[in-house]
Amino acid sequence: MPTEETENGTGAQVKTSSMTWLKRLWDCCTVQRVQAIGTAVIAFVTAWTLFFTPLGERLVSEINQTVRETKEELEHHRTVATKVTLRALWSVADDRLAENEFFAQIAEDYRAHAQWSESYATRSRDMPDQKRSPSPPPSTQWLNPPPLEGRPALGVIASGEKGRWGERNDEIMELWPLFLNPEQDREQAHLELRTKLNRWLTEHFRGEGHGAPRTGRALIEQMKSEEAVSELGPVGGKTLRQTLDRFLSVHPDLAPMAIRVQFDGLYSESQVIELGSEVVRNVDRFRDAFRAFIKLECGPYF
Repeated sequence: MPTEETENGTGAQVKTSSMTWLKRLWDCCTVQRVQAIGTAVIAFVTAWTLFFTPLGERLVSEINQTVRETKEELEHHRTVATKVTLRALWSVADDRLAENEFFAQIAEDYRAHAQWSESYATRSRDMPDQKRSPSPPPSTQWLNPPPLEGRPALGVIASGEKGRWGERNDEIMELWPLFLNPEQDREQAHLELRTKLNRWLTEHFRGEGHGAPRTGRALIEQMKSEEAVSELGPVGGKTLRQTLDRFLSVHPDLAPMAIRVQFDGLYSESQVIELGSEVVRNVDRFRDAFRAFIKLECGPYF
């Protein structure tokens, strides 16, 4: 009997111990722990498949190739965007250079403009009304801007042309017929036109309004700060700015070159004419060099 009781006691203890262990195991098997174990197993199997089987090697190779192709595609789009933006900057620079050349040509012929400005006052003082003939018009240079991209050739601006060139032309043409017509108040028309043209000259000579800044380097710095450059992002914007800097490194003589008739203080007629002639030549040189450089950089996107 003692032997049977011992055996029964031992069996009961084993059964109780087993139940306790199973209960503890069950308590440990929460939903979160089961999910974590499952995730770890899946990760292990995936890692094993990727790195220790032929199938894994092919998957890794395909992933790497996809990454390379994606990078190449992004780089291609960035390159295209940079070249297109550079092409657009050329159009902006060309327009501003055209403004400078326009006023430089008028400055080069400044004596004729000054004589015209004073002509009507002299005629009004020295000639009776009934003997006055229509006063001469201002120089046609005012209606002949330099070649500009989009305009096929040098010539009189078409009436109603879009942009400030056309607006400037329309303003002049509205006043011009008035003082050519004996029935109109020619003196008032002449005064209005003379005031308008002299104001445009003064604004340009003082560095206000449209046009490129005073030197080639200043124009390049202006192009680098355009909003379109910032829109390329850090990488594209940096690349484009470096490209523009490279232009000046290739043409260092163009950096300090005067490309605008601009004065800080008083100026004489001779100074206007001298600087006007210089700027006409300089703008022509700068435009040709910059256009050739941009065309080379942009390739088929120019």
